[in-house]
Amino acid sequence: MGERGPHPKPQSTRGGRREVTGTVSVAHPTMPADLPAEAKAEWRRIVPEVERMGLLTKLDRGLLIRYCTAWADWRELDAQLAKSSRLIKGPRGTYVRN
Repeated sequence: MGERGPHPKPQSTRGGRREVTGTVSVAHPTMPADLPAEAKAEWRRIVPEVERMGLLTKLDRGLLIRYCTAWADWRELDAQLAKSSRLIKGPRGTYVRN
């Protein structure tokens, strides 16, 4: 059976908070050259804003790539849907979901 009472506090605390031993500095991640044009436009739109807030580091590069690529995909699919409508004629002549 374990000991009774509260767990001991970690040694490395100040004012009840854990000390951060290493920090990640704010930095501008590099944009990949092979991003689609729409994804590059979104990258250029959001990176300066997030940098101004002091929330961006080089560690965020992968997330930014994924977000900007998803944004470009969504824009492309939304444009295709606007052209083709939400319902299309199926093989039997009835309307089906696109």
